[in-house]
Amino acid sequence: QNGTDGHVQLQTVQGDFTSQYEPSAHLYALSGPWNIHALGTYQLQAKGKEDIRSQRNYASSTNAFLSEAKNEHRLHSETFRLGTVYAPNERNSLGMEGEYSHEADRYPTWSESSLMADGQQLATEGSYRQREQNRHYAVTFNLAHQLDSLGSALKFIADYTLKQTRGNNRYESCYMWSQLITLDSLYRNQTASDYGIFTADMQWLQVGRR
Repeated sequence: QNGTDGHVQLQTVQGDFTSQYEPSAHLYALSGPWNIHALGTYQLQAKGKEDIRSQRNYASSTNAFLSEAKNEHRLHSETFRLGTVYAPNERNSLGMEGEYSHEADRYPTWSESSLMADGQQLATEGSYRQREQNRHYAVTFNLAHQLDSLGSALKFIADYTLKQTRGNNRYESCYMWSQLITLDSLYRNQTASDYGIFTADMQWLQVGRR
């Protein structure tokens, strides 16, 4: 029986410190010997903020502590998948599917603190920027052939996966003691990795008569 079925949906989360959107679409179609399916999803975190502040009071007027930290998380990702199965008769079928996905993540953080002890002040400030991207590619191919009416069959499946990862991190910090001594530090880290995996499998199932 031929036909088409599909749906589209949207999910969202809203708040004072977060904002997320997740649309998706699915499609299924059957036409004669062809069976086709498609999928597309997208995720966007447009806003994800957090602000933490703290203060401590001491009995001595020469001691005090203040701190503040902020971070923001932003993420977007998408996935697309398309596959088809061709079955010209009851004994033979051929299928193929491809998929692509991508994810980008950003997570900057900032912090500041001030400590007063016996009239001396220690101030610190730091910022951390984290970025990461992942890409994924996958292709699958399968073939099935029924040898006889008893269930004997020959099956072959092969797939290839490629994943790429990129990272870029940066960290800065500054320490100041009574406005006389200042220490700065900077740290950077960049990473990249790529790997591909190919697999293939063949099965031959023979069913004998009793």
